[in-house]
Amino acid sequence: MIYRMYRQINDGLDLGFYIETIDQLSEPELKQIQWLIAETFEPGNTGIEPHITASEAVEIGPRLSIETPFSSNAVLSALTDTLSATTDRPTSSRLVLTG
Repeated sequence: MIYRMYRQINDGLDLGFYIETIDQLSEPELKQIQWLIAETFEPGNTGIEPHITASEAVEIGPRLSIETPFSSNAVLSALTDTLSATTDRPTSSRLVLTG
């Protein structure tokens, strides 16, 4: 399964996180992943819905064929925290279109 979470960086940028798992995650496991992704000083800016709507944005990424250092570290962190179903966490950027 693939889960998506978004972290708002500012009014014009959301970071998208794609979490690939072997099995369906429980609610406590989803909360744990959200906690890992969220900023410590603004945890409310992270959730399953993007802050920028599809009609006003373009999403760039993820490049599924490439494993990034962030993805490797995130999976290692999840495995250490007993989320053994996590296999990959690539990221994307969601930008506001103006003009």
